[in-house]
Amino acid sequence: MKREEWKKLREMLPLIEAEIIRNILENEGIPVMFKSAAFPFTDTVYFGMGGMVDVLVPESLLKQAESILSTFQGGGEDGSQENTTL
Repeated sequence: MKREEWKKLREMLPLIEAEIIRNILENEGIPVMFKSAAFPFTDTVYFGMGGMVDVLVPESLLKQAESILSTFQGGGEDGSQENTTL
């Protein structure tokens, strides 16, 4: 059985933002994994649970995950595009 490679969907996100992305994707059936993106002396030991992480998804689901997140971008009440990081 071949092990699937995981690809980076987003990088250097605050943990809380990464958790939002994980909830969105897991509700759509896409597994998500976090990888610490911390530099030395900036990890959770020093800064609590607000550390920076990379969001990874299986390579075969990367395009689907991008598509799902793109539906959550933009769309202000007046029809203008809003700048979001999802």
